[in-house]
Amino acid sequence: MGNMCNVKRPPAPDILSKKIKCLPSNAKLLNNVHFRKIPTQIKPQINLRVEAAITKGQDLKKLQKLRLKGLSSLKLNIIFYNDIKNSKVQRRLWSTVKNIKLKNLTLSLQKCSNRELNHLYPIMKSWNALSTFKVKFDDLNYICDNCLVTLCMGLERFKTLTNLSLTFNACIKISKEGIESLYDVLRYLRKLTALTLNFSGCFQLLDYEISMIACGLRYIPKLERLNLILENCYRITNQGINSLAFNLQEVPCLSLLNLILTNCNMLSDVSILYLAQAFGNFPDLLCLNLNLSGTHCMTDNGLKNLCLGLKQLISLRTLSLCFTNCCHVTTNGAKKLWQCIGGLRYLSNLRLNFSHCVILFNDDELQNLCKGLKNSKSLKTLSMNFYQCQKITNKGIEHICVFVNGLKDLESINLNFSYCFLINEKGSRQLTNCLNDIDSLNKVDVNFYGCDQVSHQSLHFVGY
Repeated sequence: MGNMCNVKRPPAPDILSKKIKCLPSNAKLLNNVHFRKIPTQIKPQINLRVEAAITKGQDLKKLQKLRLKGLSSLKLNIIFYNDIKNSKVQRRLWSTVKNIKLKNLTLSLQKCSNRELNHLYPIMKSWNALSTFKVKFDDLNYICDNCLVTLCMGLERFKTLTNLSLTFNACIKISKEGIESLYDVLRYLRKLTALTLNFSGCFQLLDYEISMIACGLRYIPKLERLNLILENCYRITNQGINSLAFNLQEVPCLSLLNLILTNCNMLSDVSILYLAQAFGNFPDLLCLNLNLSGTHCMTDNGLKNLCLGLKQLISLRTLSLCFTNCCHVTTNGAKKLWQCIGGLRYLSNLRLNFSHCVILFNDDELQNLCKGLKNSKSLKTLSMNFYQCQKITNKGIEHICVFVNGLKDLESINLNFSYCFLINEKGSRQLTNCLNDIDSLNKVDVNFYGCDQVSHQSLHFVGY
């Protein structure tokens, strides 16, 4: 494996970054300056970033002591314990950052209810220069439809917003009323170019709510990057995905699509067909990440439908597919997928995750995979996960070695063979020796954890 060139020290940063909390002793600093002691004041700067954790009244007092007139980026991690839940304390908190010409704002709010958001709402109108707004909720029982309604009322004022990220991890009380408010606000944010909606674990969402979100996307003509995470939203059916795919066709500028449908068990091959039909309207799509892990209804027909869509993505540079635990996929469907991926002319980054696919993956299937991808000569990064694919042996490792030896531009590789019990020391050494001979490689991560026949020294091979 070729040695990396020494990296030169970066030039002095023009952005001053300060943290309220002290950093650990092993903190890595790059293009930022951090202060281990809390400063008593901050001199006005053109580009100033502050990151603070507010969990008690003392933290708020420290923040209030700072002069934030030159602030452009603010990140607050607030846990609304008893000290912070007091109405007077909250008014002091938000007044500290009121009327500041923020460009980037990130909020992580825990134990936050509608009462706390009502204190935030009047302040949001003063942030009329925001270009990036990210907010994250991690509460099972606090966030409800009323909270989302209040938040969306504030979002309507952000006319200059280009990047919006909303995360509602396991907020199980969000349903129809809250999503309808989100639909209304998306119609006002017409300058958005990047949108992230994370409803992971919000299992109250039904097809109607997904349709409302999808309809809102039609009003964002400049949208380029879409991240839609619906993990464990297991009540969604093919009808909801049909509405999503139909409305995505009205977003012609899309260059990145990240769609997470993990454990949406009511989906079938028909959902893949709907999505594939929409791909034909994305001639400029450069990056696709599709996660269908745990969707047990997907079969070879689903992979066939996926191939129909991938063939239309003529500009695709990055592809990530995750089919963990898709136990009804056989070699017939997989072989067509490998050939389809191999036909993507400009593909340079590939990530495949078939962990726990015990029925599908063996040495023969690895050979089919390598043969199908033999024309992917332009690959620069490759990641393949075969965790607990217990039928893979040293013979499969040989197929991998032959394949990667033909990738002359490969720069980074990540291979996971954890708990592939039939692989022994000979196979692991053959693979590491093969990778060491590839001069273009500058990053290697090979994992054999759980392989009892592999020595302790060979379990994990990392190279930079």
